[in-house]
Amino acid sequence: MKLLKYLNEGDELEELDDESIVSLIQKDCKLFLTNNHKDVLLSGRKNSTKYISRKSVRKDRRPVDISPNRHNILNDIFKDAFGVKLRSESIFCTLRESIAEGYGTVYAIFPIGNYEIYWSPIIKDLYLDLKRYDLCYTSLASSNQGFFVLHYLLNPDTDYRAFLSYLTKPGYHLSEKLYTQEEAEDLLYTTIHKIETDKNFIKNEIKKLYKNTKNIDAKNMDKHELMIVCDEFYALDLNKDLNSKELIFKIYGK
Repeated sequence: MKLLKYLNEGDELEELDDESIVSLIQKDCKLFLTNNHKDVLLSGRKNSTKYISRKSVRKDRRPVDISPNRHNILNDIFKDAFGVKLRSESIFCTLRESIAEGYGTVYAIFPIGNYEIYWSPIIKDLYLDLKRYDLCYTSLASSNQGFFVLHYLLNPDTDYRAFLSYLTKPGYHLSEKLYTQEEAEDLLYTTIHKIETDKNFIKNEIKKLYKNTKNIDAKNMDKHELMIVCDEFYALDLNKDLNSKELIFKIYGK
């Protein structure tokens, strides 16, 4: 006799066996499974008790680590660049189970229908990386200044002159070249002026900072936060006692 699972759709409960779950996800998530043949999106979720659930993506997600003011600034930046408020209107995922566990019960996420994956090759965890001035100045001195732009918009009162040693101090600088103090100050003030006067500059740099794709690139996305934009998704509990990892292989046709 097969163990029955439950699919939560609104207020309705429908009994499903393993084969039914596999068939349902393969049908509704065909686009995602066609583009991704083995890598699994993971999300740590609290207050979730169902083995499998179908959920709508919240469009009013509230910040957990970042302040509401910073959260709103980021949403405005992403909305202008990509047409979507990524911090509020996406599912935050990872490819690392150990990272997902830090946020709650680990679920495998399967986007239903059309979807996009947004991520940054530079940023692993935005909340933590915003504390890294080394990353900020590496960005300032590169052809992709997006992280510095983001950092400045969230911290406009910071005295960035205090950290110019990341560009000017021998053996300490992180840029490709060693800047003189005058060169570093000129680069800093020129970039800040662009941020404060040119919205297109901001948009273009953010578009260089973040990528959007339908394909999981496990080699490069590993340990990076992934923001999944879709309308609905299935969440499958990866509790080892429920043999759900064996179910994952079946879903991917292994």
